[in-house]
Amino acid sequence: MYAAIASGSHYLGQTQILRYTVPMARGLLRHWSTTVLGPLGRVPRWLVWSCVLLAAGGLVLLVIWVLPLVLTRHPHVASEIDRYRAINDTRTGLVAAIVAIGAAGGLGYTARTYRLSQQGQFIDRYPKAIEQLGDRESLEIRLGGIYALERLMSDSSRDQPTVMEVLAAFIREHAHASSHSNPDAASDQARQDATQTASEQQLRPATDVRAALTGLGRRKRAGHGHPIDLQGAGLQGANLQGANLQFALLVDVNLRGARLREASLEDANLIDANLVGADLTRANLAGVRLQGASLQGANLQGANLWLASLEGTNLEGAGRVLGDC
Repeated sequence: MYAAIASGSHYLGQTQILRYTVPMARGLLRHWSTTVLGPLGRVPRWLVWSCVLLAAGGLVLLVIWVLPLVLTRHPHVASEIDRYRAINDTRTGLVAAIVAIGAAGGLGYTARTYRLSQQGQFIDRYPKAIEQLGDRESLEIRLGGIYALERLMSDSSRDQPTVMEVLAAFIREHAHASSHSNPDAASDQARQDATQTASEQQLRPATDVRAALTGLGRRKRAGHGHPIDLQGAGLQGANLQGANLQFALLVDVNLRGARLREASLEDANLIDANLVGADLTRANLAGVRLQGASLQGANLQGANLWLASLEGTNLEGAGRVLGDC
C-alpha cells in the first residue's frame, strides 16, 4: 500500500516536472538559438530544434532521475517509502528552483527586449525629427520635429539630455538676444518701458522657438547634471508660466517682459540677465544667482527668493514681498 502511494506521488512529481520544465527549457533554448545561432545564418532549423529537444530531454532526465538520486544518497535511508518521499521532495525543490530561475530569466529577457525596442524606436525616430527640425522652408515641418523630439524626451529619460541639448541649441540659434539692458546704464526710456506690457514693447520669439521653449519647460526632469543651456538667448516676452527651469544656465539671457509666473527656477544661473518687466509672481527663485541682473519693474509678488544671490541686482520699481527674501 505504501509503495503504491509512493509510486503515485512519484508519478505526480514527474508529471509536474514535465509540465513546467519542458516549456521553460524550450523557451530558453529558443531564445539561445535566436540570439546565438540566428546571426550565423548557416545553421539549419532542424539542427537547432534537434538541439533544443535533446537539451530539454537531458534537463528533464537530470532533474527527474540523476539529481534526486545523488542528493538523497547520503545519509542512507533504510525505509523504501522514506526514500521515495525524500526523492520526491528533492524533485519538488529542484522544480521550484528551476521555475524560479526561469521566471527570473524571463523577466530579465523581457526587460532587455523592452530596452532594445525603446532604443530601436529612438534610433528610428530621432534622425527624422532632426531632419524636420532643420527644415528652412516650412514652419509646420519644424514644429513637427520639435513635438517629435519632445515626445522622445518624454519616452526615454536616458536620451533626455541629448534631446534637451538639441532643442536648447535650436533656441539659441534662432532667438538671438537683441535688447539687453545694462542695469548700471539704464536710461529713463528703459525705466518707462519697464512699466508697459511686453506685447507693446517687445517682439515675442518666433513660433517654433516658443514651441521648443514650451517643450523644454514642461519636461519631467530626469536626474541631475543636465541643465538647460540658454545662455545669451533672446526670449523677450516669452510665455514660460510654470516652466521647469531648475539649474538652467540663463546667463545674459533676455527675458524682458517674459511671463514666468509660478516657474521653477531653483538654483538657476541668471547672472547679467535682463528681466525688466518680467512677471515672476509666485516663481520659485530659491538659490538663484541674479548678480548683475536687471529686474526693473518686475513683478516678484509671492516669489521665493530664499538664498538667492542679489549682489548688484537692479530691483528698482520691482514689486516684491520682503518677507520672501
